Amino acid sequence: METTTLIEQDVSCIAFDYLGRNLYIGSKTNHNIQLLAIGNTKNLTDTDSLQSMVVVAHSINEPSSTYRPVAIALNPASGYVKIVYKLTK
Repeated sequence: METTTLIEQDVSCIAFDYLGRNLYIGSKTNHNIQLLAIGNTKNLTDTDSLQSMVVVAHSINEPSSTYRPVAIALNPASGYVKIVYKLTK
């Protein structure tokens, strides 16, 4: 069986929206938040159930510093997403 890796190795934070069935993943290297839509399945090893991955937030980059995501907080009932960034130099 061949294994497909959709999630990068440099995960800095992660959150799951149980109502929308979306996985939010923060990347240390790319300094962004990616959203992975998960299909209607109970078996997450079934790659056919993983629908799409898109970038939903970028960090603010300045010439001498970068902000990277360190935490994600979700409120699925209201639809709020909060992202905490850390300044790195």
